[in-house]
Amino acid sequence: MARTEVIYMAYPVTFASIKPKRRRGNGTGLMATAKAVYHSSPRWSLNDLSPEVLVLIFKQLRDIDAQSLADARRISKIFDAIVTPIQLETLCLNDRIVAPPLDTHSSQFLEKVYLYTRHVETRSNLDPEGTRKILDKMQRLSSLR
Repeated sequence: MARTEVIYMAYPVTFASIKPKRRRGNGTGLMATAKAVYHSSPRWSLNDLSPEVLVLIFKQLRDIDAQSLADARRISKIFDAIVTPIQLETLCLNDRIVAPPLDTHSSQFLEKVYLYTRHVETRSNLDPEGTRKILDKMQRLSSLR
């Protein structure tokens, strides 16, 4: 395959027009030249991907860098809806979760914890009554360490 054929395969070209140009110099003849128009590939964004593909991407991101996964929730409402279940699938209980202050943000967080958490890691020095309340309300709990 010739070099020009490889270039044409990689960069599709449409010859929009052939315009005669005057030669410079002593000649008065016309020279035909082609004006090439390069078509760029269509632009796409992450919003074009299906939610199933985004779930796979964000699960990989969770394994690589959990903080980046938390940051991805802030990008859009769609990403927040996809990332929240992934982020809360495994939860390490601590004092802030077991004995939170009673405000709107903590109750919204706990509702999501109850809905999405499947695996819980806990320490023995946590308040046993508060831990039991949290664990009893988890709908999808499958393992406790």
